Amino acid sequence: MVAELGEGSRPRQHRIQAMLTADSDFQKAFWNGHLRFQHRPYNSKMCPATGAPETWRLPSLTSIQELADCLIVTVGELEWFSDPKSINPRSPESRLHHYRYRWQPKSDGSSRLIESPKPRLKLLQRFILENIINCIPPHEAAHGFRSGHSIRTF
Repeated sequence: MVAELGEGSRPRQHRIQAMLTADSDFQKAFWNGHLRFQHRPYNSKMCPATGAPETWRLPSLTSIQELADCLIVTVGELEWFSDPKSINPRSPESRLHHYRYRWQPKSDGSSRLIESPKPRLKLLQRFILENIINCIPPHEAAHGFRSGHSIRTF
C-alpha cells in the first residue's frame, strides 16, 4: 500500500482516504474492530522544497522544534497557534480565539468584518513576515503589495 504512494512529497489526505476506502483488507479489519486509531504528534522532520536559491537569506528550519525555537515558543504553543484541528473557531470561549472581531461601517451603509490578531499572534506573524517571507523575492509577475507596482503596472 505504501508503495502506491510513491516517493517524494507527503501525499494529500484525500488520496490516502481514497486508497484506504478501496482496500478490502483494511475495510475488513476496520469493521471487525481490529484497528485502533491514535492521535500522533506532528512528524518532527519538515520537508522543505528543493530549489531555493542560495542567495535567499532564509533561516534553516528543518524541524517543528527548530521553528518553535526560532519563534521562542514551545512546540505545544506553536500547535495551539496553528490550530490544526480548527478547535478555536468552534470554542465558545472568546479568550481561546486568536483574533478579535468587530464590524466597521462602510460609507455605503453596509458593514465589513475586521479580524485583528491578538498581540501574541501578531508578534509571531510579524516575525515570520520579516524573517522568512520577506526573504523570498516575489515573482516578477506579482504586482500586488509591492512597492512601485500596482494594477496599472500590471
